[in-house]
Amino acid sequence: MRKATFFAVAVAVVVVALVPVAVLAVSGNVTGPVKRQSAAFTTDHVTTTSKTFANITALSGIQVCAVDEVSVNVSLGLSGAAADAQVMLDGVAIRPGAVRFQTNGKVDSFSFTFVTNATASGGFDNHVIDVQWRSVSGLATNLYGGTANVIYNSNGTCQ
Repeated sequence: MRKATFFAVAVAVVVVALVPVAVLAVSGNVTGPVKRQSAAFTTDHVTTTSKTFANITALSGIQVCAVDEVSVNVSLGLSGAAADAQVMLDGVAIRPGAVRFQTNGKVDSFSFTFVTNATASGGFDNHVIDVQWRSVSGLATNLYGGTANVIYNSNGTCQ
């Protein structure tokens, strides 16, 4: 009986010790002071069946003069088939990459925050943000409106 109790306690200690290590192994951080904010929105109804990512026109081409942390909160009203969404900074997907939104057949609201560290390109901090989407299955996915809110720091080295 004492061996079984000792073994159970030993297993519990190992599990408690390893769980935080597993969480830290997939974590990261981006930091920087917040000084600016930009936003875009749409109330347009748009449908896609494409399985290839494409810009949501009204939520793309957002120009910012940013350095260090950039956070982009995307909120979408969707119905139909499951959709993936991602945010691009200068043509590169930012963390965490593509995320999946699964509707219940009616219009559902979804929100997700994407983050990255922006660095200067050619000595300037000009960047372009695009919100993209696609249908996971190739079946119709409907957008009934959305917003993109960008929070960032600017050091003033933009053209």
